Amino acid sequence: MIVLLIGLLVLAGLVPQPARAQFGISTHGGAGAEMSEELSMVNWCRDRLAPMHIALSSATAQYAIGNYDKAMSILRNGLHAAARNIGRPYARSMTSISLKRGVALADKLATYPGATGRASALFLSEYYEFVFKVADEIDVRYYRAGGCGYCNQTRIRDLEEKILRFAVEQASLPLDKLTAVSDQVYPIGPVRVYLSITEAMTRFAVADLTSGPYGYQYSCAVGEMKSVAKRIQAYLKGHETYIDDVDAVNTSYWDLKAAISSISCH
Repeated sequence: MIVLLIGLLVLAGLVPQPARAQFGISTHGGAGAEMSEELSMVNWCRDRLAPMHIALSSATAQYAIGNYDKAMSILRNGLHAAARNIGRPYARSMTSISLKRGVALADKLATYPGATGRASALFLSEYYEFVFKVADEIDVRYYRAGGCGYCNQTRIRDLEEKILRFAVEQASLPLDKLTAVSDQVYPIGPVRVYLSITEAMTRFAVADLTSGPYGYQYSCAVGEMKSVAKRIQAYLKGHETYIDDVDAVNTSYWDLKAAISSISCH
């Protein structure tokens, strides 16, 4: 009788079920051990990213009423909370790496004085969505904390192609989300904030590309991306690697677009 009652409650949705659908987990087929590891990763991602989901909701409300600095602060704190005390079995996951990068980027943006909150909050909200996709489409499907991370894959080619796609998306984020393009490129927010974000995201993408099997295949494009990141970094430190802000924004934008396009077209 008790078993029947529990069954009816489950069917009615009154007993919570493991959060599989949220992270794209199939409930059909597959070995029991594989499904167990996959579900374990679902639970880890759900718990690890919970502070970010809460922060994003709160920050969106603040952004909507013009409290950009408050929104930026909430998003920064959300990243710090999510990245805190990551256990060793999960430290090599792309989610963990993305969280640590997000913390470094948010902390860097917080050092800029003046009205930078709008651009920073806008970008960090987009970065949040990027991290959610990394967890869903890479780590839940391919990372095994109880084993050796990404090794021993039966779907290694799929994994490599996803990492390539996410590296390209990573480099494209500031170009696509923080600019308006007409006769020339206009950054959304202060120039130095845009350039700082672009430089950091380009370096992150280069690191992912060079650590994978595509580093040699796309060495020319990766080399160009690395060169642009160095030029931006030098310009932000006061060196004359670009003529002025307009040249820095436009030249770096089109150079990166060309490099990214040469990867995306293959």
